[in-house]
Amino acid sequence: MPFTKDNETYIKRSAFVVPIGGYGWHRLNEDGSGNSIEPLEKFQIEILEFFHANEEPTVACGKVISGPAAILDWWVTLIPVFDNQYVNLEKEVCTCGTLICRQKPRFNASITPTNHPSVVSTDTRPHYSGISIASLSPDNFMV
Repeated sequence: MPFTKDNETYIKRSAFVVPIGGYGWHRLNEDGSGNSIEPLEKFQIEILEFFHANEEPTVACGKVISGPAAILDWWVTLIPVFDNQYVNLEKEVCTCGTLICRQKPRFNASITPTNHPSVVSTDTRPHYSGISIASLSPDNFMV
């Protein structure tokens, strides 16, 4: 569910993010309508912060630094989806609920479980949400 505490040393490092098809990628449009979309192309973020719940780093937050031009410099949150698992982004790939938006998202640590997608939110439109895999090393994606 949360990241391991040593992940906090990864602030200002880049992470590779690969959106996964078949897991409900959505776009909320400017007019408030929403629609299912194909997942975005892979991209990289610079990790800028970890949001905490009960002193645990629960959500990674950063900005897109490479990838599709439409989302460059947008904010991204990564929320590990599996319970009872501590994730180290340097050593492994993490399956994450993912929110991509123009402004820094809000974090609500009072929502449980803390790996529920509702722990982060945004009022900005458009924005995208779905499931991705993420890691600091592209080598971790190799099988």
